[in-house]
Amino acid sequence: MHAPMPFGRHIVRVITSSVLPAALVALTVGGVARAHFVFVLPDEEASQARVILSETLELDENVDPALVDGVKLVTRDGAGDEGALALVRDGETRLVKLPEKTRGAIHGTLTHGVMKHGPKPFLVVYHPKACLGYPFGSAGRIGAESPAEIVPAGHPAAVRFQLLARGEPVAEAKMIVLLPDGKQQEVVTDAKGHTPVFDAAGRYGAWARYVVAKPGEHSGEAYMEERHYPTIVMDVPVGHSGAAKETHATFTKTEKLPSLPVAASSLGAVACDGHVYVYGGHIAPVHTYSTEAVSGRFFRRPLSGGGGWEELAGGPALQGMNLATHGGKIYRVGGMDPRNKPGDPAENFSVASAACYDPAANTWTDLPAMPEPRSSHDVAVVGDTLYVVGGWTMLGHDGEDWCDTMLALDLTNPAAGWKTLSQPFSRRALIAAVDEGNLYVIGGFTEEEEASRRVDIFDPVTGTWSKGPDLPGEPLNGFAPAACTVGGLVHVSVADGSVHRLTETGRRWEPVASVVPRIVHRAVSDGDDHLVLVGGAANAENLDLVERVPVAK
Repeated sequence: MHAPMPFGRHIVRVITSSVLPAALVALTVGGVARAHFVFVLPDEEASQARVILSETLELDENVDPALVDGVKLVTRDGAGDEGALALVRDGETRLVKLPEKTRGAIHGTLTHGVMKHGPKPFLVVYHPKACLGYPFGSAGRIGAESPAEIVPAGHPAAVRFQLLARGEPVAEAKMIVLLPDGKQQEVVTDAKGHTPVFDAAGRYGAWARYVVAKPGEHSGEAYMEERHYPTIVMDVPVGHSGAAKETHATFTKTEKLPSLPVAASSLGAVACDGHVYVYGGHIAPVHTYSTEAVSGRFFRRPLSGGGGWEELAGGPALQGMNLATHGGKIYRVGGMDPRNKPGDPAENFSVASAACYDPAANTWTDLPAMPEPRSSHDVAVVGDTLYVVGGWTMLGHDGEDWCDTMLALDLTNPAAGWKTLSQPFSRRALIAAVDEGNLYVIGGFTEEEEASRRVDIFDPVTGTWSKGPDLPGEPLNGFAPAACTVGGLVHVSVADGSVHRLTETGRRWEPVASVVPRIVHRAVSDGDDHLVLVGGAANAENLDLVERVPVAK
């Protein structure tokens, strides 16, 4: 057997035993350690992935391929759902066959065994990971359940990696990054576990080490510590999403407004009476759900000028909902309510409740509940009608049902209750905006577990749907964008940090700004030439960022 060994604080070399050929002895060339690790290499079609033990992203013919036969791998999508994969032999190669249209990540574990080099026997455990498709999504982070992992961070043209142990950053750690041109670079992580930035496109790999002083026994052999070796493989597309990168220099700088009192994603936000109102949201680490992971606090501050955040009368702790405004009042509909205690298995439920907030009285009034619970949807008002589009019904341990209808509530007579209308899609994590009496439903995540850049347009007068131009850029730009109408045009902020508006003809999107990349955030209008972006998540962390963005024609 063989295993990596340390040099410095968190980096690795390789030792050998008589079981393996001498070719696996570690070498240090130009200050970069060479070592053998488990890498997962998806093919271009994401139909299968090779599993190799190598010091690069190429098969090492001097290494017995059977050494990876014990690896356990699963797929992981953006919602955190996983599916087991079976390792198969193809001659001297080991493969996993991937389900059709698989997106997200592959990750797993290979417990290599106990090594007895030096005074302290140690257990060697590999943690391979590979990203499928656009790498900068939530599927690239496993979180607290992983002893050690390398996480994609940044965005195309500004790629970073983050080293985590049980979901927490590992600072001052050495990492080897395998660059698209075939070279290797040794780097050191900062206080948040991030590497420096890389700007090349193409296939990256990386590996590192994390040691836990945890005595134990494996296969009858005692050890004094565990040594965990995470790897990652990911393909980075060119640039920053189309024309947005090319014209970045022409954009006016954004203005940072006072930070949110609580960093949050999947929150609600709306502009009303010269203020931006913000409700609830997810306030815990990504994919961590409990009664303490969501907020029901409610704040506002002036859209422009000075002034801090004022806390208002709150409500139930929710995430995955949004706010709408009509007649000087604010409406909240549905949302997701985790019911498990911290540390217990997640038990998430959608809610059917709806309420109206009166800023003058600082009070909430209940409205008729929806026909079924709904979360990860959006709300918007056209005329006097409040619409609810998309989303799903989460049922705790019983799974979820996708919503394939739209709901409508007449705000001049809310007691009449909700009407159910058809919608030509089933998507969640979408966003809605209103322009010239039409309802635009933008992006989202499909039942096939794929981000969608699709745009659907509803005409309330005729009751018909039509299709708008797809969002620009990579597929992830469709996942949990933020949108609002500014100056009579629909604007959208997408995952890669670009802001686009729908042209007056409605036939294409044009780039208008470049901001901090994020998802599950909100956008509200600040007059005819600015929008305000609120909260969200980036690099697997919730944001308290509030950004005022000029988008003048």
